[in-house]
Amino acid sequence: EEVRCGKRRAELRKKKRRKILSLDPSNAGSIAGHYGAVSSVTLAACIVFLDQMKVPFERFIPALYPFTDTAALITAIVLGRAGVRAINNNNENGLDISAILREAITSKPSVLLLGGFIIGFINGAQGIKSVMPFFDTLFPGVITLFMLDMGLLATVGLRELKTVNKHIFSFALLMPPLHALAAILLATAIGLSPGGATIFSVLAAGASYISAPVVMRTALPQANPSLSFGIALGITFPFNVTVGIPLYYQIAVMAAGLFP
Repeated sequence: EEVRCGKRRAELRKKKRRKILSLDPSNAGSIAGHYGAVSSVTLAACIVFLDQMKVPFERFIPALYPFTDTAALITAIVLGRAGVRAINNNNENGLDISAILREAITSKPSVLLLGGFIIGFINGAQGIKSVMPFFDTLFPGVITLFMLDMGLLATVGLRELKTVNKHIFSFALLMPPLHALAAILLATAIGLSPGGATIFSVLAAGASYISAPVVMRTALPQANPSLSFGIALGITFPFNVTVGIPLYYQIAVMAAGLFP
């Protein structure tokens, strides 16, 4: 169910972006990947918020993160490449869906995502212990270098933002609460607590600026990284952390009264 949720979110977001924001398939697919994937930092901030408020929540919900993240990214790759291929073919020969799926699933980002799942499943908890020193000590430094690289890359394409439909900035503020509301209603309907519904809403409302940029940069190289990365990190992330998380929690508390 969580995997289907991630796929559906990416599909809906791509359709909305292309129709309302007048984006080309590459940028539409890239933004779908960023907004379909999960913001790990926002998720961590939400957990800290609930812990400080002493709000209980189902501890398994944060573990849904890699499932929704991977499903959304692969779906965005498929949709983005399908759109690019349709334009390249001038929509004359139709789309070979099987070829697009094969190309997307066997692409480097998809193989790495799926391969990570398989390796983690085979290694189990004991296998993770052997690589934890890397994540405990070296990983923050690697992430810092990656963010610097993405920042430099995004800066190069800033001029292109002048030609972008200005509704994209409204989208970056309005869509997260709408997606959070849908997630809260679904989570509450299936019996999750207000705390659990809040975390579930953050999974839906966040925009990735760590996993999605590197995946979309490889899968859809024609897309402008300044656009998707810029609105995810510069608009959606601060909104979710400062206003969104407390707002989503209050909505989850109110929604709990609708499903006694």
